[in-house]
Amino acid sequence: MSTEHLENNERNNKDIPRRKRAGRRKLSEEKRRAGRIGVPVNEAEKKIIADYARTLSMTPAVFLRQLGLNHRPPRPIPAINYKSYRTLIRMGKNLNRTLMLIESGYQVGISPEFTRQMIEVTQTIRRMLLGGVDDGDRENQ
Repeated sequence: MSTEHLENNERNNKDIPRRKRAGRRKLSEEKRRAGRIGVPVNEAEKKIIADYARTLSMTPAVFLRQLGLNHRPPRPIPAINYKSYRTLIRMGKNLNRTLMLIESGYQVGISPEFTRQMIEVTQTIRRMLLGGVDDGDRENQ
């Protein structure tokens, strides 16, 4: 392309109104985190902090901020629980589809009451896998 062509395009583009920029909105000065705290650590400490933050699905910076602000970090969830959780999600989706078919008048060989009970059981187990307290346990406490 010639430079003359580029100059013409630049002149033409000035007349076109610009769209608003996409992306994050700017935070107010109070909410913006501009300050930095440097904490010297050795390699072993850095690895321990990074590993623990990773088990909590956090970056080391977020992990240290949470600890510094006296927020209790969540308990780490074992990897096996994530696999079981995903399996339960699939089961729940299938049960919801089954219930939808039953309510539409299709005969699937399972009663609607049993399907609803199974949905409740899968939801309870999913909450337990993520470290939540079951609703029935709350009543007993």
